[in-house]
Formats: sequence, C-alpha cells, structure tokens
Amino acid sequence: MKEINEKIDFITDTWNEYYLEEVYFQNLINFEKQDKTNFYAEILSYFIDTLKLIEDYDLSEKNRQNSIFNIIGLMQIIYVHQDLIDELLNIFYNNSTKKYTTNRNINRKIRNNLVGHPINKVKIKEKIINDVKIPEKIEYKSSYMFLPQISSENILYMEYLSDGTSKKHSYSVYEIIERHKLFLKESLNLIIKKIKADLETYLEQLSKIEEKIKNKGDLSKILSFMDEYYKSYFNTNSFSKEDIIFCFQNIQKEERYRKFIEYIYDEISVNIQDYIQNTKDKIAYNCE
Repeated sequence: MKEINEKIDFITDTWNEYYLEEVYFQNLINFEKQDKTNFYAEILSYFIDTLKLIEDYDLSEKNRQNSIFNIIGLMQIIYVHQDLIDELLNIFYNNSTKKYTTNRNINRKIRNNLVGHPINKVKIKEKIINDVKIPEKIEYKSSYMFLPQISSENILYMEYLSDGTSKKHSYSVYEIIERHKLFLKESLNLIIKKIKADLETYLEQLSKIEEKIKNKGDLSKILSFMDEYYKSYFNTNSFSKEDIIFCFQNIQKEERYRKFIEYIYDEISVNIQDYIQNTKDKIAYNCE
C-alpha cells in the first residue's frame, strides 16, 4: 500500500497547491461547485480511513462466521474505492474507470453477487405479443450462497440460476486484494499523467512571467498576467494588486514608491523561481 499512498500524497499535494488555488488549473478540469468546498478532501479522508483496513486484512481467519463478516467488509470497501476513483476521474477527466481499467470488473462482480444482490431479480418490460399486452413484471434471475468451506483466505459460493442450473465459484482473497491494488495504481497513474500534462503547460506560462520580471517589463501587464496564471501570489502577499499598480504608476513622484517597486520585482522573481522549481519537481515525479 506504500506505493498507493505515495501516489495519493502526490495528487493531494498538487491539488492543494495548484488546482485549489489557481483558476488556470480549475479551467483544465471538471471543477464544479462542490470542488470549491474541497470535495477532494472528503474523498481523500475515506481513502485514508479504509486503505489501512485492506492492508491489515487477516487472511488466516478460519471461523466461518468471522470469515463471512471479513469478506463482506473487504468487498464493500473495494466497491466504495471504485466509486471514489470514478469521482476522481470525473474531476480530472470527466469520465469513469469503466473505460480505462482491466482490474475493476471481476472484483465488482464478486461484490455485487455476495453483498449487493445476493438475490438477483430483473425487470421485464411491458410488451405486446399477438396483440396481447403483457404487463411489466419482476422475475427471479439468480441467487448466491456462501459454502461451508469458506475462509478469510478463499471465497467459495454457489450461484443458482432461474433455469435450475447452478455453478460453484472460488476466488482467492489474496488475488482479489492484489487485483484491487493494481486497479488503484492504474487509476491513480491516469490522474497523475493528467496532472503532469497540466503542470507542463503551466510551466510555460510561469517561464513567461519569469522572463518579464527579469526584463523589468511593465509591472501592470505582469500583474495582469499573474492574475490569470499565478493568482495565489496575491493570496499570500500583504500587498494588493491595486496597491502595487498605484506605486508603479507613481514611481517618479516619490523615492519610496521606486524602492517599493524594486522590492516587488525582487520578491516576485524569488517567488516565481521557487514556484517554477516546485513545478519542475512535480513533473519529474515517477509514478510507475
């Protein structure tokens, strides 16, 4: 789980530093009203609370009732994780994992059979046959029952179908957990790939600000550019953009204005260099 936690930490740090702070990044994703209340933090909190439970899952439990309890808990956590990943991908890509992963469906099917729909029924739509109206109805499709030999290490259950046939299913819990880890890694890597692409385009804009500062360009234009690409600077600075522009426009009138503007050029230069380096470090992160 260490690798998964590291990926989540990377996404979280980038979310807090860039997506939550800069409108530029918010325009690159599906940043909706709930995200402004840090919807991501709610998803993260659930992951933190439940990843450890999977890591500490006891494969040695042999008691049948305890094993069923453990398996139901495990499969439900895996199911919720899948839904949380869907939410994250909806934020960053505006689509779900069904399109992207190969390690999702088997675990979801096991969970649905044993936890979600142990008695499975289907709705038969209303239809007309030979001018006779057949009303809509609900029909039994299948049911699932744990076998006595079940343990926390192996899931064993029977599937009974409406046609009278049955089928025995056997799954290694270790393989279920490993498959879930792969699912999480694949999905988180997709998000990290998107983040790094966003950071690379952003780095180009930061470099433009850095160049303008080096050349002591028109500070009013620089600040307007920063307002679009580096707005967080104004959130952490005690001077408002309006105050800085006022001093810049009156730089010839008083020495204190000139000194203040020199200070602002130097401060922005140091800040932007740190921000550029931080962005480069994020881009260099190896998620594989």
